[in-house]
Amino acid sequence: MLKHQETNMAYPSTHKLTVVHISAHSPSIGASLVAAYLRVPFRCSIEKLTAVANGAITAADCSIAVALNGAAIGGSPFTLPVAGAGAGQVASMTPTAKTYANEDDTVSFTPSGSSGANIAGNFTAVQYIGTGRLGASQDVAYGSSSAASAAFGAQTYKVRLVATTDCRIRISDGTPTAVATDTYLPALAAEYFTVTPGQKVAAIQVSSAGTLNVTEVS
Repeated sequence: MLKHQETNMAYPSTHKLTVVHISAHSPSIGASLVAAYLRVPFRCSIEKLTAVANGAITAADCSIAVALNGAAIGGSPFTLPVAGAGAGQVASMTPTAKTYANEDDTVSFTPSGSSGANIAGNFTAVQYIGTGRLGASQDVAYGSSSAASAAFGAQTYKVRLVATTDCRIRISDGTPTAVATDTYLPALAAEYFTVTPGQKVAAIQVSSAGTLNVTEVS
């Protein structure tokens, strides 16, 4: 009897399901240069940017400027060199600063400097869907009077809250004041809340003072 045995393929690195590759196409990165654009489908951080040539550029390197909604991404431009030019040639860059994008933002790839035939090029943005990275954390001491946190960061859309005693919380713009009829947060039970950058959370005790830990999540 013949027995079939499957062999798992060894990948050079593990890519999580929260990492997504989105691609754009330029009809020419060699002559009559044409920029390429892609739409961001969901809130994410941009982790890597790549280019691959469909043929050989000539005379000079192809410089590729990358921008998010028209603003240059840190580390841009990157270079597809004329040395070793040919179909399948790949170049890439990692943003030098954390770069967040929102749904329907636009990433542009603008080639320049190269020449030759109308060589097509493909560009990819490697995007991480934020699903649980813990960021800045702060403690807010509350009692019989409401106490508010510092403002959430400019890229914070979710926070994790856990309190040492039962409390009531309120999240809003400005400096909120929590009252006894606001959202109930039981002691030592971590909860996640959707927020807007720059908002704050306030807490007030139910029966005893405590501390609210506020952690920003990306």
